[in-house]
Amino acid sequence: MKTKILTFPLRLSVIVLIFGALFKIMHWPFANNLMLIGAVSLAILYTIRFIKKKEEIFIRLCKISFSLSLGF
Repeated sequence: MKTKILTFPLRLSVIVLIFGALFKIMHWPFANNLMLIGAVSLAILYTIRFIKKKEEIFIRLCKISFSLSLGF
């Protein structure tokens, strides 16, 4: 139930990220801002979501480390 609280903000940040990519493809202004806001909010919200979950700690840590290694 606690993770359901974060579903709307997560979906909203994904939508902002997708719109940022669309703006980037169309060469419209504020594309970088939208993509930055979407990516940072996704990172923060997923970090909060992973911290609040209690089960499957090892698998979560592997997922986080893999996703962070792709980002850098």
